[in-house]
Amino acid sequence: MPRNYKRCTNRQSWIEEAMKKAISEVIEGRSGYRLASRQFAVPQSTLEDRVKEYRINNDLEQASKKGLGRFKTIFTDEQEDIKCQHIKDLEAQLFGLTYTDFRKLAFELAEKNAIDHSFNKDTKITGMEWLYGFLRRHPELSLRLPKPTCFARTMGFNRVNVSKCAFIAQRFMAIRKEAMLGFNA
Repeated sequence: MPRNYKRCTNRQSWIEEAMKKAISEVIEGRSGYRLASRQFAVPQSTLEDRVKEYRINNDLEQASKKGLGRFKTIFTDEQEDIKCQHIKDLEAQLFGLTYTDFRKLAFELAEKNAIDHSFNKDTKITGMEWLYGFLRRHPELSLRLPKPTCFARTMGFNRVNVSKCAFIAQRFMAIRKEAMLGFNA
């Protein structure tokens, strides 16, 4: 699928919540297919198919879910949220990830959890398109080349040291300000 896909069809333009309500109306016998499809603005044939699917599986969420095409996300929303939090935790510990590191990590996660995937098994890495899609789904993330930070520097960023530095800077500026008021004519 192209990176900047533009939708060119009006298929499945109905709302999932409306489909749930329509399925419930038909199952409970309060209205027929035609009336429920008009009332909730969903296609009648789709409603019939979804009611049939609901009667087989008894899962309203699955029966009312939209989905065009054959491309599905590899990881569930919960797994992707866990991955996002993991990346944020690593960043908070001053351990950044590059694109390649993250792609390898995602491949290993899919392999260890026995998730069916279409990643490259020879290079043991995910594709760039998967990475771009993941970053598009999670705009709060930003993966860059991590800058090395020594341990002494990370330990130096505390409230006491920063306040000492600020006090010295204020005192220096006060002395310098008085010196500037001298004979500079």
